[in-house]
Amino acid sequence: NNNIIINNNNMDDDIMPSSSDIHNNNNNDNNNNNTINTNHKYNTPKTMTRLQLEEESFYQKCQNLSSSTEGDDDSDNIWALLSGVCGNIYEWYDFAVYGFMAPEIGNTFFPDTLSPEIQLLNSFGVYLAAFFMRPLGAIVFGEMGDRTVGRKHALLISIILITVPSVLMGLLPGYEAWGAASPILLVVLRMMQGLSVGGQLAGSYVLTLEQSPPASRGFRGAVCDASATGGLFVASVVTSVVRHVLSPEQVDEWAWRIPFWFSLVLAPILYAIVRRTKESKAWTESQHPTKKVLDEVPPTADDDDDDDN
Repeated sequence: NNNIIINNNNMDDDIMPSSSDIHNNNNNDNNNNNTINTNHKYNTPKTMTRLQLEEESFYQKCQNLSSSTEGDDDSDNIWALLSGVCGNIYEWYDFAVYGFMAPEIGNTFFPDTLSPEIQLLNSFGVYLAAFFMRPLGAIVFGEMGDRTVGRKHALLISIILITVPSVLMGLLPGYEAWGAASPILLVVLRMMQGLSVGGQLAGSYVLTLEQSPPASRGFRGAVCDASATGGLFVASVVTSVVRHVLSPEQVDEWAWRIPFWFSLVLAPILYAIVRRTKESKAWTESQHPTKKVLDEVPPTADDDDDDDN
C-alpha cells in the first residue's frame, strides 16, 4: 500500500504543473497574442486605403523598372525631365497671365456702368472658375495617362488644351462688341485652362519620376515641382515689359492681349521637347504585360538551334 501511495504521489507531481510553470505559460501566451495582434494590425492589407495601395504599387513599379533597366540609357531620360519642367513653366505661365492682367480684363469684358472695383472682382471671379476645374482635370488626364493614351500623349493634349484658350482669350471681343456673350465665353475658356493645368501638373511628375534613376529621382521630382514658380516668374516678366514699353491707354485698349499671344511662341518649343521624350516604360509594360513576360523568358536550347538554322 505504501508503494502504491508513493507511486500515486509521483504521478501527481508529473501530471500537475507548478504555479510558476502556469505563470510562465500565461506570459508566453500573452506575448504570442500580442505578436499576432501586432502583425494583424500592421500587415493586413485591409488597413490600407485604395489610394495607399496604388501609391505603394506605383513606387514598387518604379523600383522594379529601375532595377531591370540598370545601365540602360532609357532609364535615365533627360528629355522626360525637360518635358516636365518646361511643361510646368508653360502651363503656369498661361494660367498666371490672366491674374496679372485682371484689371484690364475686367475693364474689357464687363459693363462700363460698373465701378473699376466691381469689374476687378468680376475678373477674379472668372479666375476662380479655373480652380474648380483643376480636380476634374486631374481625374480626366489621370485616366488618360494611365489607361488610354499614356503619359507622353496626355501631356501633349494638355499643352494643346491650354494653348488654344489662351490665344482665343487674346482674340475675344469685349463687352461693347458682343455684350453678355463675351464674359460667358471668357468663363468657358478659363475653365478649359483650369482643366488643362489640373491634368498637366500631376502628369509631368509621373513622366519625370518614371524615367529617372533611383539616385536622382527625388531631386528631379523636386525640380519638376519647383518649376511651376518659373511660370509665374515668366508671366510677371512679360506683363511688366508690356506695361513698361507701352502707355497705360494702349495696355487698357489692346496691349493686355500680347501676353496671351506670346503663348504661340512658347507652345511650339515645348511641343518639340515633349515629342522627343520617350513614353514611360512603366506604362508601356502595363499595357503589354504578355510581351514583358515573353521578353523576360530566357532562351532555350531549341531556340538557339532554330536561330542557328
